[in-house]
Amino acid sequence: MRLGGDFLFAATRGFLAACKIPMLLMPGDDLVHPKVTSDEMVRLAPHTKVVAPWKGDQYKDMAMRRATEFFVAHAPRN
Repeated sequence: MRLGGDFLFAATRGFLAACKIPMLLMPGDDLVHPKVTSDEMVRLAPHTKVVAPWKGDQYKDMAMRRATEFFVAHAPRN
């Protein structure tokens, strides 16, 4: 995998499309993390759960709860 590509820094579109690992995405909306990139990630990666909105004090508790639920649900089982 080539780092620093034209899409994501450390993942290609092909990698996301083939990835079977559940992912949690808190979409960006700024210059470094543009919404269009987040939207494409969701379209490509079949196992992506989106937490949005998440920025700001009014969303903090909800975002933390949803992230915790995601990680508990997808924790490796022995």
